[in-house]
Amino acid sequence: MLGGSQGYSTLMQEASKAKLKILIDCMSRVSSSRPHRKYRKNLLQTMDSEGKRTLCYGTDGRSVNYEDSAILNYRKLSSWNLLVQDTAKVVQKYGVNGIHLDNAQTWPVILELDEEELYRKDSDGVQAYSDKEILDGVMVRQCEGQGYWDSDSLAKYPNPIFVKMCRELWARFPDLLLIGECLGGSSLENRQGILARSGVIPRLFKLPVALASIFGKKLMKDGQVIGCKPETVRVLKTWYENNRRFTPEGSYLVQSSSSHIWPYPALLYGRGAWSAVDVLFFMPDIPMTFMDEIYGSAYRRNITSVYQAKPLPKQYMKRPKSQLHIAMEGQDEEPTKAEDLGEDRGKKLPRVSSLTSLSVVSTPGEVKKKEEEIAQQLGPQFGFDLKKIYLHYEHRRKLRNTKPVLRYGELVVLEAKHSEGTHPHVFAFARFSTSETAVIAINFTDRNVSFYIDMKNLLPLMQKHYPPSIVVLFSDWIIDEKKDYYFLHELTNSKISMTLKPFASSCMGIMICKNDPYALAIALEESAIRLNTKIIKGEDCSSSQLCLQLIHVLSSNGSLNDFYMATTAINKLYAIPNKLSMNSIYMSTFQSSENSAEGGMFLEYSKRLLQHKASLLSLDNYTALPALQEILNSSKLGPIVFVTPEVGRWSTVGGLGVMVDELSQGSLSR
Repeated sequence: MLGGSQGYSTLMQEASKAKLKILIDCMSRVSSSRPHRKYRKNLLQTMDSEGKRTLCYGTDGRSVNYEDSAILNYRKLSSWNLLVQDTAKVVQKYGVNGIHLDNAQTWPVILELDEEELYRKDSDGVQAYSDKEILDGVMVRQCEGQGYWDSDSLAKYPNPIFVKMCRELWARFPDLLLIGECLGGSSLENRQGILARSGVIPRLFKLPVALASIFGKKLMKDGQVIGCKPETVRVLKTWYENNRRFTPEGSYLVQSSSSHIWPYPALLYGRGAWSAVDVLFFMPDIPMTFMDEIYGSAYRRNITSVYQAKPLPKQYMKRPKSQLHIAMEGQDEEPTKAEDLGEDRGKKLPRVSSLTSLSVVSTPGEVKKKEEEIAQQLGPQFGFDLKKIYLHYEHRRKLRNTKPVLRYGELVVLEAKHSEGTHPHVFAFARFSTSETAVIAINFTDRNVSFYIDMKNLLPLMQKHYPPSIVVLFSDWIIDEKKDYYFLHELTNSKISMTLKPFASSCMGIMICKNDPYALAIALEESAIRLNTKIIKGEDCSSSQLCLQLIHVLSSNGSLNDFYMATTAINKLYAIPNKLSMNSIYMSTFQSSENSAEGGMFLEYSKRLLQHKASLLSLDNYTALPALQEILNSSKLGPIVFVTPEVGRWSTVGGLGVMVDELSQGSLSR
């Protein structure tokens, strides 16, 4: 145990006092330098490039170099039992709260058998390996994996090693968390679903990749950052859908803000770190940050493995790496050209620590100097102060903690639109629950952006649980000042306009107001004010609640009395108090081509109502009839004037003059 047994026990005691939970790393490998005797019979062997039998060394982990660890033989049940037993002992001894499974997307590592070696005969003609050794597969090749990950059972059954771990550990420690790293890579796609249905909470690394692509950066698995064409915010929708496509409903996922080899957000995104934090905390998955990240750290100190073995001075040919090998090393395999080696041509390439990264620096003084440079480049005078970014982290963490919908709400992707269509730099989405809903927009550019949020994707969920006329409180959860009352259908059909500063976000809450007379009165008043503003500006008013009620009556073929009650309400509650004519309301409501059919029905209803008013309505309830008559009068067809450069008998060049002449004559004859 790094730090010693007593030191770790003290850490657990202090963590318990602070109500913190501690997780420790769990690897499926063991130290290759003097491993415990109990592992001796379970260590895998392989042939090196010189034909010598040697340990099958482990793969690049979070803090272990390649040759510092050795792989156990997971074709043997005893290796599975050792893994579970050792884990249980640590949990029991130190009272840890959870286990973090290193490179869990490849567990159990079962490599291809070296059949050529296993079936080899010695010089006396006797088989070199016993039947038991052949059955156990003691000799392997370090190439493609086999076992569960290479079987047809992959799509049907959970991973048996995780099932065994979960069952046996949870039988003794019911509250123990099991979180497993799930890296991507060729042939390793969508393994988070298998981990989730096997009892392990997947920890993913795809979010930094998606975010970096928006800023024109591509993250490599060896820690390098290269330039690329910037993506639109739609890449975030694709990222989320791909993550969730194969995971069981209701499963938890952990999203990392970075990885152990990539730069911290401050260095990776610059000013965009503020937007990246909002994505991390407002999206559904559990956010995971790194040490000192929230305090604006951009660089990390180099860490050397405590198990670092002394390198052997041997030369050997390097075998090609398999896809499994590459994924577990956390590197992108790229062929090395001989001419690129320079003076080192022909020599063994040095292995590097798993924590080696472009963002790693060696000394505290160097860290401080570089981070001060980064902080000044971002421009604290413009509000991007890395020394204060912890306030941003704290606010978003607190908001997520106090608003359950940000933790458990269903995600609905919305669209931020402007005059040219969908905005490519504003990511809009909602987090829905039956009690409250959050509507979020995040600006990923270094300039102010103006847009409106189209909430049509949210409407079906809302209508499934609530009537369209229910009152909702629409409030700003970030500024905590702006609060407005809407009718639900009015809000979801309105174009809520907003402007965001560079790399800023908005988080608006929708809270249902059930059986609240005060909220109803305020909603009616504010709806009338919004309607008045739209009429003055000549905007489409069809999303206003009073107009929506009228459209609903018409589209549902309501009775004449329903129609009259709706028009009377509009006239009494809005038109008369605001000194506006019903005709202006009619024009604003039905000017949209989408409502042209309802506009024609309105005129037909008005005609029928005026013809049969005596038989349908009481004599003391005629206040809207003059207004309806005014609308009919203004809608009558008046003189038609044709304006044309050519007409019939006086100008016969081309067919236009003949057509206009015939059209006008034909219209008169009808």
